[in-house]
Amino acid sequence: MIRTFVAVELDASLRQALAQAQANLRSQLQRTLGPDVRIQWVKPESVHLTLKFLGDIPEDRVPDIQAALARAAGGHGRFTVTVEGLGVFPDFRAPRVVWAGMTAQADAVQRLVADPWLGRWMRSLHRFASAAMVLFAVIHAFRMFAQARSWGPRALAWVSGVGLLLLVYVSGWTGFVIVWDTFGARLAIAGAVLFDALPILSEPLQRIFSGERPIPGAFFFINLFLHVAIPLIVAAGLWIHVSRVARPKLLPPRVLGVVVAGGLTLLAIVLPAPLPPEANPFELASHVPGDLVYGFWLPWAERTPAWAGWTAATGSFVVALLIPRLMRRARVGEWAAAAEDEGP
Repeated sequence: MIRTFVAVELDASLRQALAQAQANLRSQLQRTLGPDVRIQWVKPESVHLTLKFLGDIPEDRVPDIQAALARAAGGHGRFTVTVEGLGVFPDFRAPRVVWAGMTAQADAVQRLVADPWLGRWMRSLHRFASAAMVLFAVIHAFRMFAQARSWGPRALAWVSGVGLLLLVYVSGWTGFVIVWDTFGARLAIAGAVLFDALPILSEPLQRIFSGERPIPGAFFFINLFLHVAIPLIVAAGLWIHVSRVARPKLLPPRVLGVVVAGGLTLLAIVLPAPLPPEANPFELASHVPGDLVYGFWLPWAERTPAWAGWTAATGSFVVALLIPRLMRRARVGEWAAAAEDEGP
């Protein structure tokens, strides 16, 4: 049996940087724990990027695994990763392994866009469908408002719908941020300015994007988690949204659904969504694109104080929630008197 894993070799410059980080960590531990502490350090030339741990396998299986890996990696070229921070396994109380985290958000999306047969139009379809979801939700809300169907038994549907639309926006914003292009960075910085105005954080969030140190991998992990988890919450929230509606219809008419899906797919193929340049804190982009659906608020927010942004956002949200109360109609007529049968 032979202990095996699948890994990627690192270039010389990255090995040198990790060797320097290892030397600094060793020096700090020796000053803290003393020179006699026993730690087995990996040689810099043996540092690698682990993709899959295979465990103990028979030696005669190695050629088959090598052939399978050659087929799987044959269509892929070099890629770029960013080293971000150190961590330990299993925990800081009893560490056994020290690891360096790596990310490759923008590079992965660029490779996806470079694929004209599948990646480019699928990414564009995702972008256009997310924008269409917001537009159709707004049209639906305006229709309910115009037909005076936002109060009474439908008040719960209206209030839950406002909350679900807010969650859709948050999911969309996190989707732009994890790509980390110039527009995603613009969204993240604008959001950091707003949250820094609240007295809840010990360190300003804007410092994360100053360039003085790499952006923590936890920042992208949290955004990715929210981007995946929020749609699941929205799907569950639809049950509350229609719980008091008689005979609700969750799907559009078949013809309308086919036309919309086909139109979005055709648009994604003919006019794919552009990918802005990767965000760089040390470069001032000549032009940062916007988004009419998810970034309509940015030009105003970037020119006004944070308190004004919070006031406008909170006020709009509260007014939207109060629509059922504000649009409630007065009862017409009087209650009919109840007839009681007193018996013989």
